[in-house]
Amino acid sequence: MVFTHARQIKAISLARPPKAWVIIFLVALAITIGAYGYWKYTVARGALQRVEAHVRNAEAVWRDANAQQAGIDIDRIQTMMAEINATRQDVGLIVAETRILDPILLVASYLPGVGGDARAIRHLLRMADPGLQAWDGANEAQKAVFDALTKPGDTQSTQRMLAAAQAAYPGLEKISRALRAVQDEYSQIPRDGLHPGLARPIALLGERLLQLAEELDGAREGARLLPVLLGVGEEKTYLVLLQDSGEIRPTGGFIGNYGIIGVSNGHISRQQFADVYTLDWPYYYSGKSSPPASMFARYMPESTFWALRDSNIWPDFPTSAKQAAQFAVEEGATDRIDGVIAITPALASRLLRVLGPLTVPQFGEMITADNLEERIRYFETDVSQDELRRIIGTDENVSRKVITSLLVSALIEQIEHLDLNKALALGPALRDAVRAKDLLVYLAEPQAQRTVERFGAGGEAKPSPGDYLWIVDMNLSVGKDNLYVQQAVQYSVTVGTDGGAIADLSITYDYRNAGDLYLWSIMRGYYGDFLRVYVPPGSRLIGSEGSDEPVATTGEHGKTVFETFLKVYPKTMKTMRLRYWIPLRVWRDDPVTKYQLLIQRQPATNIKSLDVQVILPDGSTVKRAQRLSGESKELRYRGTIDNDLSFEVDFKLPGAPGVP
Repeated sequence: MVFTHARQIKAISLARPPKAWVIIFLVALAITIGAYGYWKYTVARGALQRVEAHVRNAEAVWRDANAQQAGIDIDRIQTMMAEINATRQDVGLIVAETRILDPILLVASYLPGVGGDARAIRHLLRMADPGLQAWDGANEAQKAVFDALTKPGDTQSTQRMLAAAQAAYPGLEKISRALRAVQDEYSQIPRDGLHPGLARPIALLGERLLQLAEELDGAREGARLLPVLLGVGEEKTYLVLLQDSGEIRPTGGFIGNYGIIGVSNGHISRQQFADVYTLDWPYYYSGKSSPPASMFARYMPESTFWALRDSNIWPDFPTSAKQAAQFAVEEGATDRIDGVIAITPALASRLLRVLGPLTVPQFGEMITADNLEERIRYFETDVSQDELRRIIGTDENVSRKVITSLLVSALIEQIEHLDLNKALALGPALRDAVRAKDLLVYLAEPQAQRTVERFGAGGEAKPSPGDYLWIVDMNLSVGKDNLYVQQAVQYSVTVGTDGGAIADLSITYDYRNAGDLYLWSIMRGYYGDFLRVYVPPGSRLIGSEGSDEPVATTGEHGKTVFETFLKVYPKTMKTMRLRYWIPLRVWRDDPVTKYQLLIQRQPATNIKSLDVQVILPDGSTVKRAQRLSGESKELRYRGTIDNDLSFEVDFKLPGAPGVP
């Protein structure tokens, strides 16, 4: 019996090792795993340090290349590509070294306390492979673009860019597929209960993925749009509107000249620029013209008909562009228009700063970015018809605006035959022109137009979920008064808790005497401005002062519009004030309330200063502010309006959850 009992004790002792043995085993296992993990960590850490060095080197080369502003530099680009390829190799090494952790993370994912973090890390590791595939696609697209741009030969810059866009598309598609796989994996990451040190990087990664997806979509759309714009497979015909910003109109200025450009397979197949009246007057005398639009009939009785010159009466460029295209076809400029391009003198100045001086052979004039507008106005206003005929070398009548047409034709001719470096160097100038709305584009094909708007060149009235402001001036004084009128705008909005906000808008017009053209510019003796202020739909006017007529409330482009007429005399200042109610809703039971404001810029506007003030309800706590500064309930922006501006404030109302 004793023997039997002893055997039972021995069996139990073998089945259940002493606690010390378990501890020793686990410690040994932990040391082994830790040592192995530390070794992998050191390998990955070294690779990560090399990645950081490669990225810094690539960024330095990129900054240096941009600072030169000389277009494409083959040596720099090759250096940068080498750094990026080295980065790819080290990132691949990091992925390979950390993949061994997956079994350990799988076990850890079932443990309390750390399970959520382990599952999140597993998903992050699984994002690595499609992420590297996206990287490879980017390298393919980059190499294809580089090869197309640097291929030996005398191919024109437009042809090279067209080839680059077509070559890049397969790589962009590969990136898109891989990025979708990354986003799918990211969407499975658990968010609740993560360690703060892990939760924030994961949130930032999500924001970056969204940004990358948007940038990729833009690149793909751009690569798809360029062949369409350049007439691949089918010639495209564009109407070009040359706007005079000295006589401001809703899309930038009075249309004094127009052009018709044909583009086929990347080449300009035809171009013609002329004074707009060479179309408009025959149209009028044919008896087919339309009666003047309402604002012209009321404030400009000289305008006896409506035609191409006055087609841009709406600030929403697609609306004005469609009307301009209709007039151009009706007046016989061409039988078909695939798109409309509107430019201001500021665009030509931006381009000349990159291209250098331009000679107009017929005039023997050297035109620069600094004297462009002055020389145009000199030949349009101070040179007689006889002198113009002598300069041009003809006995026929010559338009006083012929200098503008010849200048634009010469500029287009130079751009078409640019070497690649100069063509690429124009990129920043065109980007700035689009931001400032010195270049507006409308395309008749809907998908192409959506891409144009995505790139910010559409000039459309934009939707806004919150507050909104668009100040639109229209010169109806038959003169170039806007050369001398400057504006200052103050906008203050007081957010209420009763389902609305009160807005106070002040626009000061300062008519200054500046330049020899001063007396010639004033036809009426005053600047006659048809003013429209676009605000959120449903807004109600409370009061106004400063205008020469009562303010009317209308609607257009999905907005409420306050419109009136005012006269500003030389050497005087006039301030127009509007007070109105906005149907802005805030909810006291929301943990965080958002105020949003979009201010759109009218092309060629001469607003020199913009002051925005947002006054929140008493006791509000500001959580986040975009473009507005201030520590209390009063937030402010002081600056200019060089492009469309967005403002946001996240705040908590007193009594909201989490607020005393």
